[in-house]
Amino acid sequence: MKPIFELGLRNLLRQKRKNLLLGSAIAFGTLTLVVATSFVNGITDTLFNRVIVYMTGHIELHMAERGSQFYSVHRDQARIEKIIRQNVTGIKSINESVTAFTRGIGNGKSDNVLLIGVNADPEFLSQFTCLSGSINAFTKPTVENPIILSEAKAKYLKLKVNDPLRIRLRTINGQQQTAVMNVVAIVKSTNMFLDMATYVRLQDLKEVMGYRPYETGGLQIILDHPETASEQADHLHDALIAAPAWIEGTLESAKVTVVGIKRDEASREKLGKLIKVLGRSTATFSKSDVLVSQPFAEAHHLRVGDPVTIAYPSRMEADPGTLAVTITGIYEPIGEDIPTTVILTHEDRLLESYYERLPKIGATVPVSGALASIVVPEWTLLPRTHTSDEYTKKNQELGRLKLKNAVLDVRSMYETASMILTFDGALRIITYSAVVILFVIILIGIINSLRMTVRERTKEIGTMRAIGMQRRDILYLFVLESFFLAIFAGLSGVIIAFILMGIGSAITIQTTTPLGIFLFNHHLVFVPKVGSIIGNLLFIVGLTVGASFFPALTASKLECADALRHSD
Repeated sequence: MKPIFELGLRNLLRQKRKNLLLGSAIAFGTLTLVVATSFVNGITDTLFNRVIVYMTGHIELHMAERGSQFYSVHRDQARIEKIIRQNVTGIKSINESVTAFTRGIGNGKSDNVLLIGVNADPEFLSQFTCLSGSINAFTKPTVENPIILSEAKAKYLKLKVNDPLRIRLRTINGQQQTAVMNVVAIVKSTNMFLDMATYVRLQDLKEVMGYRPYETGGLQIILDHPETASEQADHLHDALIAAPAWIEGTLESAKVTVVGIKRDEASREKLGKLIKVLGRSTATFSKSDVLVSQPFAEAHHLRVGDPVTIAYPSRMEADPGTLAVTITGIYEPIGEDIPTTVILTHEDRLLESYYERLPKIGATVPVSGALASIVVPEWTLLPRTHTSDEYTKKNQELGRLKLKNAVLDVRSMYETASMILTFDGALRIITYSAVVILFVIILIGIINSLRMTVRERTKEIGTMRAIGMQRRDILYLFVLESFFLAIFAGLSGVIIAFILMGIGSAITIQTTTPLGIFLFNHHLVFVPKVGSIIGNLLFIVGLTVGASFFPALTASKLECADALRHSD
């Protein structure tokens, strides 16, 4: 076998001109494949790690109150982050997502402004080209409410550096708030998606919107492997089990538990089977109702119409929370042993105090059985969706439900950034389709070249057969020649591809068109992967060897006498 290897390598040098042309075609095919896959990988890397990261994250937890998506607030940030870290693997970071849709007033012009709170992350700030002002001023604590404004927004609002932008917004508590933001930089982004917003320091925006230190808006999870976002979101969704929303406190030194009954008709019907309200029907249970048990009322001399205040320890703050209510009824249990210290009220009444100051979570469960099943949970977990259409329908349904307790939604980028991912998928299909067409053309050329080679070397084949070479040796020889040619040409194509990618990524491209999505910091991004390059090279070698097999098989079947008599 060794002489066949040596002969195969030597024949590459004998057929210099023909092998040079054929090798150039193979090298060009390899070059095209490596550059195309690296370019698509670069776009994917830019979208996943530079665009989607700042827009939605790979996974996003969004909790909203008051039945509106605009009141985005996690009241216990540390608890939610702990659940995330326990149930999501490969977390690169967990980022706060605080945004505000505001009305901004510039110099004689007003417009809608999307404010996004960001940390002074050097990598994030590097994506902006400063046209005027200084991005460094964004990081200085001495500047009050600094903002980074896009060129288009600054032009429309007639704002310049150091001009004030007056905004009006609604806080997370539903109050109207005004504030003055100071323009420190007018910029042009390296990515068109980033130009859609105005950026303010995260902590400044949280203060303006009324967030307390332990609260935040949405939480965005950045993964080491973004392609697992959907599966990870499913797993996290299963772990977010809501506890019942109740308040354990004291009323006149007596321990009590205040629970909120769900607003739906089924829960009220079930309540009617658990208790009897003295003097009236349970079916009339309303938002203003506060019911105490008969034994508790007698022990503490309480009557209908008495105002009472329940004090309870706060989960986050040293000062206790209070719930001031007026007793509207007295109940006695029917069939089920309900603790006499349980006070029943409507979910709306309970949640007003519950979210204002979260109660400390008790060590024991004060309510169980059928009563626990109709107590409002601390949040309503929305079902998981996996496409943008399902996500849109879910939000439409949420608007009709008008829930008063917090609504928690777990989203992956496959729903919230589906447009970008669809674009990425379409680009991959177009790129690979073009490469396949190119390879079909190259493959036809390889097959024709090898057939011509066999025809031209017919007498040589006859001579080799005459000196004792077997048919399989002829087959091996031609296949090995193609193998060596493909290896050397493929490696040359890879080397040239890296040179071209280095040149391409070094060129600065200034554009304000949608083509900017392909760029990072005004440069093309190529992400060559070792596994992908090896796979491409093996594909080229396999394609070439496969294309040479049938012409080589034809050559091996030639009879010695017929080959020697052949004339061109």
